[in-house]
Amino acid sequence: TLGVLRGQRELLMTILEACAHDPLARWAVTVVPPQRQQGRPQEIALQVGEEEEGEAVRRTTPRQRDLGVSRGKPTYADAERVLSHVAEKIEGYESGELLSVPTHVHKLLQTAQNTELLAQMFVGWSPWL
Repeated sequence: TLGVLRGQRELLMTILEACAHDPLARWAVTVVPPQRQQGRPQEIALQVGEEEEGEAVRRTTPRQRDLGVSRGKPTYADAERVLSHVAEKIEGYESGELLSVPTHVHKLLQTAQNTELLAQMFVGWSPWL
């Protein structure tokens, strides 16, 4: 539950920080090449790992900008901003406001059921039909 997550936030953040500072991981925002997508619409993905063949085109989505992922050469600062955002969420801060566990769960459920957000995630949904 969210209450348990909040109670164990130090442990969770320690694990996430270890991943963020892993020298083998690269925090990069890259465009997936069309030949690798197999007919799917162009996706922008936050990838951790090796860069695709050649120089990748770097772009950020509004969501990635909210998380603080920068354009250009990735740095540990990108990972730190993402970790900071995760820490705020675990502590219960939403838009600068501290929320109780039940209120936070309610907001999370509302966001998860938002049809506009769901439509962005599921490419197969055809709103024009």
